[in-house]
Amino acid sequence: MSLGPGEGLVQVPHGELLWALGSVCALHRLPFDAALTAREHPPPSSHATLVEAGRKLGLRIREVKLKAREVQRMVFPLIVALRPRDAGADASSSPTLGIVTAAKDGQLILFRGCAAGNQPQPLGADEFAAEFEEPTGQGEAKGQAR
Repeated sequence: MSLGPGEGLVQVPHGELLWALGSVCALHRLPFDAALTAREHPPPSSHATLVEAGRKLGLRIREVKLKAREVQRMVFPLIVALRPRDAGADASSSPTLGIVTAAKDGQLILFRGCAAGNQPQPLGADEFAAEFEEPTGQGEAKGQAR
C-alpha cells in the first residue's frame, strides 16, 4: 500500500465502511461480524481504517492510486470512493463508497454504498469517471491468485 501525505485520512462514513467490508467478505465467502468490526474500528473512519480492518478480516487489501480509465484492468471486487451524489454537498464532503464487481467493453457493474440499496448498476466508463474519486481500495481474499 502506498499512501501520500494525508491520503489515508480521508473520512469515510462508518456505515459505508461496514457495508463495503461486509459485502467484499460475502463475495469471498468470508465470515463478517459488523458489530465486532465496529467495536474494533470505531469512528471516525478513513481509507486507512478500511485497509486495516480489511486486512484483519483476511482480505489482501491495499489502497491504490489509479485513474477511472484504469479500473477495467484491476482485480475485482474493487472498493471505490465516489463523489457525494447530494446536490448540496460541497467539495469537503466525505466520499461515498461503491464496489465495482466487473468491467468489460467500457461497461462497469457498480454497487453503491449502503444507503443506495444493494442493486447492481451498469455504468459506462464515462459515467463512472464522472463519479469516481481517488484513491481506491483493492480487496481480495488471502491466498487468492492475482
